[in-house]
Amino acid sequence: MTSFRLHVKLSCYRLFVIDHCRKVIEPEVRCLAKKLMWKRKYLINLIVAIMTSSAIQLPDLVMQSSQGVSITSPVEGEVIAGVVEIIGTSEIAGFAQSELAFSNSIGSIDTWFPISKSSDSVEDDLIYSWDTTLITDGDYRLRLRVFSEDSSISEFVISIITIQNYTPTTVPSPSSTSVFLEPTATRFSPTETPVLIPTVLPKNPLALSTSDLAKSLIYGILIIFGLIGISSIYSRWQRK
Repeated sequence: MTSFRLHVKLSCYRLFVIDHCRKVIEPEVRCLAKKLMWKRKYLINLIVAIMTSSAIQLPDLVMQSSQGVSITSPVEGEVIAGVVEIIGTSEIAGFAQSELAFSNSIGSIDTWFPISKSSDSVEDDLIYSWDTTLITDGDYRLRLRVFSEDSSISEFVISIITIQNYTPTTVPSPSSTSVFLEPTATRFSPTETPVLIPTVLPKNPLALSTSDLAKSLIYGILIIFGLIGISSIYSRWQRK
């Protein structure tokens, strides 16, 4: 009887747990799963948005060479040096400001260095006198930008100008031409060979000739033998 009651209690407890899980735990698990799925979708959408935003190109608000904005001097490909007068037109409707700038023509980095800014517009007149001695020789780009009151921008760009202040100018050498010269007979006149005549110098009284040396040697030998003979005679005389 006791085991039967225990079995009934266990069965009732199991039914209670199953019913509780179905009514309480299962909805919470589903809610948590939905939240996780929503966060996952949000994360995926965020990643896709970041990846695609880098490929979106913003509309270009700069109008290239529009409304008469131009540079007439210097011209494309010109070699300049010293102080250069930049002539052009910046007068447009709604003019606000103009900017003149240059950049290196070599390289993909679009970095522009301002030369001057002006609040006055000009029409085919002097924009600025540019002192090119302040920068290194080389190839550059020149740009004129005009800003309008409606925030639009018009610009004119010279793709390449060459600044040459310190680099020597290469002058092409003239091409060599063949010149034919007719042979001419050359007559050589004999030239006199100069004759050197030795100068007779006076005799040096202190100079000794070979004969004088021989005589001096013989006289010395005779004097030595004479002295030896005299000394031997004197020694014999003293012994007696």
